[in-house]
Amino acid sequence: MIDNNFKILSGTQFEGDMDGWYGPEGDRNVSSYDIKSVIQSKTGVELKKLGFMPNFHQIKTLRQNSTVKCTERNETDIPCNPLIEHCLFDIITDPCERNNIANQYPDILNTLLAKIENYRQSAVPARNKNRDFRGNPRFWDWTWTNFGDYLKDEL
Repeated sequence: MIDNNFKILSGTQFEGDMDGWYGPEGDRNVSSYDIKSVIQSKTGVELKKLGFMPNFHQIKTLRQNSTVKCTERNETDIPCNPLIEHCLFDIITDPCERNNIANQYPDILNTLLAKIENYRQSAVPARNKNRDFRGNPRFWDWTWTNFGDYLKDEL
């Protein structure tokens, strides 16, 4: 759960398959991103017509400034093991989630745990329905739509 700049971790995810820290994902080389393709895409062309398309330099700068850069782990990191205890991170000052601050901020931890418990008490079981093939995009000009509002007798 994330609340303001705090994130709490507890327990396991996906039966343990997603419990690790995986570090940065993808290609962090900004120069490998094809900005020209973005500008020349259908969306880019339309945004440019409307005056909303940033230029090449602006896109490059936005990508550089928005990329989280994690350093190698070091001995000052306070590790987290959510299978043993709750973990709390300030994701603004520690976006790489290296320092578990749960022991430093027990009041914040307890507030978040209370919010989670409140959500649990008001949660209702999922009522997923079986797939309805009438919603296949081929019936709707290859567009995902709220098809139930437009059902035709011939489907």
